[in-house]
Amino acid sequence: VAMVIVHVVSGHATAAQSDSFHAWLGVFLISCGFVMVSGVVVGSQPGPLSVADATRAVDRFLQLLLVMFGFGVLFSLARYGFAQLAGPPAACVVLVGWQPPLRFEDIGILLPIAIVQLFAPVARLSRRSVAVGAGVILAIGWALFPAATAGAFDRGVAGALVGALARQTLTPYFAVSSYVAFGIVGGLLGRLAGPFLRAPRSFLFSSSALLGSIVLAAPASSASVLGAASRYVAGAGFAAAVLAYWTFAVSLFLIGFAHAGSGRRVVRRVFALVGRHSLFFFVLQDLLLE
Repeated sequence: VAMVIVHVVSGHATAAQSDSFHAWLGVFLISCGFVMVSGVVVGSQPGPLSVADATRAVDRFLQLLLVMFGFGVLFSLARYGFAQLAGPPAACVVLVGWQPPLRFEDIGILLPIAIVQLFAPVARLSRRSVAVGAGVILAIGWALFPAATAGAFDRGVAGALVGALARQTLTPYFAVSSYVAFGIVGGLLGRLAGPFLRAPRSFLFSSSALLGSIVLAAPASSASVLGAASRYVAGAGFAAAVLAYWTFAVSLFLIGFAHAGSGRRVVRRVFALVGRHSLFFFVLQDLLLE
């Protein structure tokens, strides 16, 4: 719901209103939280990691990639058709013919979620100490990935792919790798703190947690705290600080919804319906935005 509000305001408000909206709300919590929750869901599954779970992770990874590319092509075909129907000046874009999409706009967020589905099951390794160690190393590695590959652009196929992601020609998200890092941490969060996050709480406590998450997500707050941290630590240390900050913010966000999830039966059913068919609702939302 928050993503829809952000996209609608971004598309239909004036430039000044849109800038003010982004400055006060803090869009990062919405997008980062969206990916992180996908990791929490994987990590909170009962039982240790099995071969079937690993196979299912690969299947989900490929399914989400197929959805992203498939619907990206369908949406680009729809825009091409609408441009033909609209006539000049919009029809000028059809003179060169239809071309496959190079950007996937809002649906591009499925790319980091797909990668998270592939790596998040690490959180369910039988020994928690091994799972935490492997998960933290993976998360910090993904957070440092853009800096580590800064000089690899245009060197072979791998360099071209990294360059496409970093230059935002494949997906508009400037931080695909950092989103993956947050998703892997979300898997650890689901494994270690899942029952605590889902526990029902009073309305006052939940509201306070939700308000706290929004305050932390405000760019003024995050820039101030993380800017101060950058003066003392760098590299992997700073990546760990960023992960810790936003993990705390997203945790408060999840706790804030505990009251709604355990409240009225109608609310629980709505959440369950959206949860079971989340991919359908996501694609429907993106289609409506188109």
